[in-house]
Amino acid sequence: MEKSISLLNSIWYFIISSLVIYFGLYYCIPITLTMGLPFLTGYLIFFYAPFALLLITALILYRLEGNKWDWGFFTKRTRLTKLSRTDLLWATGLFIIGIIVYAGLSPVGNWLAKISFFSPPDFFPAEINPNKSRIAGYMMDYKLSGQYWIIPVYFIGWFFNIFGEELLWRGMLLPRQIT
Repeated sequence: MEKSISLLNSIWYFIISSLVIYFGLYYCIPITLTMGLPFLTGYLIFFYAPFALLLITALILYRLEGNKWDWGFFTKRTRLTKLSRTDLLWATGLFIIGIIVYAGLSPVGNWLAKISFFSPPDFFPAEINPNKSRIAGYMMDYKLSGQYWIIPVYFIGWFFNIFGEELLWRGMLLPRQIT
């Protein structure tokens, strides 16, 4: 049975996970760079590992509630339900609005990146640093030619990103916040 969670405790989940991601990106990746590893390697490890931790946290919370390991009950408890037609329309509309807002705000982000306070660190590659130019055939300063391993590793990372966030925030914590 899900227990209520206070606003302060909810905020702590967000603060701790944000700090882990921040620490990985701004402190651990530079260490991997000094070891001679490419930015992409550090990014794949230190950006996606925290999302794996979110997934593990969600599973631990699920179990601490005394729930059984039953797929039907798990999907119900974590709100993994089929989207209705209305939900799909909302999701599609919000996706389109998100693209429009992103396109509209990109120039603002590029302008802000030129101000030193908002500027990304120099070790960030062009994909996440608007102050740098992209180079064809490279992703995050890594030459892509023949590097097919990146595709499955990225999909694994996205899996942890999507399911870690969804299961923890929407599946486990949101029901506790509204009870």
